[in-house]
Amino acid sequence: MSPSEVQHEVHQAWREAYGPAATRRAIDMIANEPAPYKISHLIARLFFRGIYFPNKGAWAWIKAIAENGGTVLHVVHQCFTNWRGRSTAVEELNFDGPLPGPVAGD
Repeated sequence: MSPSEVQHEVHQAWREAYGPAATRRAIDMIANEPAPYKISHLIARLFFRGIYFPNKGAWAWIKAIAENGGTVLHVVHQCFTNWRGRSTAVEELNFDGPLPGPVAGD
C-alpha cells in the first residue's frame, strides 16, 4: 500500500466509526435507554474522537459539535420528553450496575 492509500483508508475508517452518521447510529441503538446513558455515550464518543483525531482549539470543538448537532439536539429533546427511557418498569438509575442483593449466610 502506498502512503496515500493508507491515508485514504484511515480517513474512510474514521468516517465510518466517528463521523456524525456513525454517532447518530450509536445513539439510535440505545434509544430505549434512559437519557443519562445517552448523554454520557454522546460525550464519550465526542471526546474519544478528540483523542484520536485531535480538535486543536475551541473552533475545532465547536465545529465537531455542530457536525453532530442533529444528534445533540435529538438527545436534548429526549432528555426533556423521555428522561427514564421507554421501559415499562420505573427503576432507579444506577450507573454503578445492579444493587447488591442480600448476602448468603447473613
